[in-house]
Amino acid sequence: MPSIFTRRKSDVVIDDIFAATYQMLQTQHFKDITFKRIKKAAQVSRSVIHHYWMNPLDLSVATIDNWTQNDEQCMQALEFDNGSLRADLIYAGNQFADYVIRLPDEFNRILIIELQHQDWPTKKLLKATHRYALKLMRKTTKLAKKRGEIKQNIKLPITTKLVLFQLIRYQNYLSGQPVSSEMITHWVDDIVLPAIAKENQRLLIVS
Repeated sequence: MPSIFTRRKSDVVIDDIFAATYQMLQTQHFKDITFKRIKKAAQVSRSVIHHYWMNPLDLSVATIDNWTQNDEQCMQALEFDNGSLRADLIYAGNQFADYVIRLPDEFNRILIIELQHQDWPTKKLLKATHRYALKLMRKTTKLAKKRGEIKQNIKLPITTKLVLFQLIRYQNYLSGQPVSSEMITHWVDDIVLPAIAKENQRLLIVS
């Protein structure tokens, strides 16, 4: 069984690899991000990298996952209560729009390219980008249930949970410009709230 020291040393090595990869995502094209270059930048052996990740795309996804989980703005954004479901959805949308902008440009470019495929790396890539959005939605629905705005036993379809964030992401990628708060408010009022209300009404009829 590895010692505490060994585990801590391993954590430091992984952090160094994430830091090197994140730096490359900010400054280089993805085709130039190789295990060889990451190994040199992080000053680790190539075998260590191969032990945890299959390829540079796999490592890039893990790097963004790690960044999201440790980013102070992401963590602070999860502490909210704006008094209503509508206000919380608008807040969540604006926070996600800010999050998308703060992602390294090259990671966003990778996402656009890989979305054309339907293979395992793409599914993993999408899962990573959805994780933060789902955290925002879990907090939003929890508060709405507490206020009595939606039924306690409501289970929103994944498409309803993600639609606002997908619209934000695609609009940002297509236009290359930040998504406005006015646009987010429009999507919340015309798409997300009606979808949630429909699901809530369905439960009321059944019960």
